[in-house]
Order: sequence, then structure tokens, then C-alpha cells
Amino acid sequence: MFYNWSYTNRLGGRPTDRVSGVYGRLKRDKGHFLFRNGWEVPQVFDIDEEGMLSTLSREYQMVTNKCGVIDMSWKGKIEVKGEDSDALMNYAICTQ
Repeated sequence: MFYNWSYTNRLGGRPTDRVSGVYGRLKRDKGHFLFRNGWEVPQVFDIDEEGMLSTLSREYQMVTNKCGVIDMSWKGKIEVKGEDSDALMNYAICTQ
């Protein structure tokens, strides 16, 4: 049985139609994409003539110490419904 690990950038079957709603914007913003779980997801963004390692380091620092948006569409979605759904999400995500 073959299992495609989520971190494997498999080139076969690309390009795929499985892209997130922000794919066009990310592509326009010079995103370099890889294949993850059947989705095209951004790996890194070019900023002028900055190298990939420098770009990754800068993005990591921004997301860790300030604020960043990460496209997690390829991870899947869970719909939480019910009377206590807000309380559950606050507990799970915000530790309230």
C-alpha cells in the first residue's frame, strides 16, 4: 500500500485543481508552490532578490513573533455545530 506523506512534494499529477480560495492572490504575490495532500500550497515567497533561506527565516520570525496568515486548506476542515460550539472553540483555540 502506498501512502503519500503530507510533507512529500510529489511532482506527478501536477498541476492540480485543488487550490484554496486565496491561491490566485498568493500566486500573484510570487508564491512558490508545492504539492501537499493533493493541494497546491505556498512554500515560500520571493521578496525582490532575497534568497529562499533568507525569505523562510524572515517569514518564520514574522509568524512566530508578530502576526501571519498561513493557508491551511490542505489540512482539511472540521465543522463544529451546536449550542456550546463557541465555548468549545474558545476553550480549544484560545484556552479560555
